[in-house]
Amino acid sequence: MNSLYLQGELLRQIFQSQNLLMNQNFKRITIRYSKILTVVCLVLDFIYTIFHYVNYWRLMLNSFKNLDDVFSYIRAIDSCFRVICDIIFAIGLVVLLMRRKLEINFFLKFYLFIFWCSLLCHIYVDWFSTSSNFWSLSFNELPIHFYLYKILSNILILSSGIYFYITSNLQEGINAAVKPVSKWSRLINRLIDLFIISIFLIPKLSILDNGSIYEDIPFLSENPFWIFTLFGILYYFIFESIFLQTIGKLHNNSYVSHSGPRIPSISLRSICRLIPFDSFSYLGRHGWHDSISNTNVIVHEVQARDDLPSVTKLSS
Repeated sequence: MNSLYLQGELLRQIFQSQNLLMNQNFKRITIRYSKILTVVCLVLDFIYTIFHYVNYWRLMLNSFKNLDDVFSYIRAIDSCFRVICDIIFAIGLVVLLMRRKLEINFFLKFYLFIFWCSLLCHIYVDWFSTSSNFWSLSFNELPIHFYLYKILSNILILSSGIYFYITSNLQEGINAAVKPVSKWSRLINRLIDLFIISIFLIPKLSILDNGSIYEDIPFLSENPFWIFTLFGILYYFIFESIFLQTIGKLHNNSYVSHSGPRIPSISLRSICRLIPFDSFSYLGRHGWHDSISNTNVIVHEVQARDDLPSVTKLSS
């Protein structure tokens, strides 16, 4: 009986090791090809932007000629910021070529995050619009290259989402020294996020002038604050669920850590941002959305390399 038990236990351990090896190889293959696809799609997106907006510099200069209200100022800032983002991507591409190693460096990651935020704003506003639909496939309305760009955008969102979700999971398992982010760094994070949300969301609200699903509800149509609040919750949930960080957290490369399951913890963390004055609560001992959801914002003192440790080492 003992020999049969030992044989069964040995077979079980062999199957477990084989499954672990298969999962490890599958993750490595997924990481490798999703990273390749992400970089290729980023380059194609940049090329499309350059060729499609060849007169973008002229449009940017024209945007400063008619500064009549707050919206016109924000559109002008948005135009300048988009050009700066293209320059940052070009720097990231040069760094990529100089290192001769396929990796998503800081500059490419920043451009990717801006792409995610811009697309998220577009889709979000389209949800409330009766005249615009990002997912429309009516080829009679717009040139064919516009729909090819939609396909490219969906591929980029899917590949980058898979890559960063898996790699961020692996980074959570690395036994590296971490430290909490200072209060003032978190304030800077918050201000950057608010700036990004404002310059991308406000210009797109003009789409709703042509019709919205809530235009017959006075409270909603006369008070646009709820649009920003709801988008802020969506913004933090999407970015922190997939990347464990937002655009504001890139400057110090801080991440959200969680003690419970990832998606439920981030969901609760995002919903807690609805609490009045929550944005300033982290200036105290603990932020309310941190303490309630058992999460925190940390920085790895020893950052993980892009070629991540094996799953076997991470699980040990």
